[in-house]
Amino acid sequence: MDIKKFIAVSIVAFSFAASPLSVLASDSTPSASVLPYVKLRNSEIRQARENINNDVNGDKQTFRASVSAAQEEFRANMAKVHGERLNRRFAFYAARLNNILARIQSRIDKEKVAGKDVTTAQSDLDSAKAKLTQAIKDGNAAVTAFENITPQNWQAQKADAKAAMALAQKARQEFIDARRLMVDAVQTLAQLN
Repeated sequence: MDIKKFIAVSIVAFSFAASPLSVLASDSTPSASVLPYVKLRNSEIRQARENINNDVNGDKQTFRASVSAAQEEFRANMAKVHGERLNRRFAFYAARLNNILARIQSRIDKEKVAGKDVTTAQSDLDSAKAKLTQAIKDGNAAVTAFENITPQNWQAQKADAKAAMALAQKARQEFIDARRLMVDAVQTLAQLN
């Protein structure tokens, strides 16, 4: 209980206890002069109770608002952390697949010098390059979308987060497709031998 509320309740209780009730104790019937005083005290007590209830309800609303703001900020921070994680993961995928792509291109060039028909493997590899380039662009867009989620009401954050997740899933699928196209190119090259 807040100290201000405690003091207010104590003052009201003390003033009620210190009221001239001795007049009421001497007579079995209250005199006409005492009844207005008792009614006045009762109304003061009611007013103090209403003030305390209003303060408590105001504190509850303030607390709820602060909790809501903290949750929105936490969600925004989590989105930023998730964006950083995606950035590291997509950068790893891109570096790894670019390295594999260069090795496959080197093998295609060697097979071409040897006089073998590598057009199918080269077309698969070119498709993989295009898919990888698109995956990198979409991955960067997803990371940017996650990092740009700002603390606001949950419904707006939820829509932004879903859009960012959709971009991330699209980029992930494009990385998978690029890898699959590289595997096809390697299998085509393996059949040449």
